[in-house]
Amino acid sequence: IESSQDNRTELDLSLDLLVALKMLPLEQRQICWQLMFLSQNQASAALGISRSTLQRRIQEIRQQFRHCGIEEFLGGH
Repeated sequence: IESSQDNRTELDLSLDLLVALKMLPLEQRQICWQLMFLSQNQASAALGISRSTLQRRIQEIRQQFRHCGIEEFLGGH
């Protein structure tokens, strides 16, 4: 039963994350997409922005995630 509860929680978080991502502006969604596959240095280069700009935008995304109540996806930051 505990395993099914864990699976349910994981599913709920995944769905919440999808909703939160859809609410982000396109530029922020692109950042999230890049960061799934690339380091911050690689993502900033791919997006044509400085690393400091990328870090500021990541903080904005984190704020949106917190607003949506999905701190679990913030990696403990």
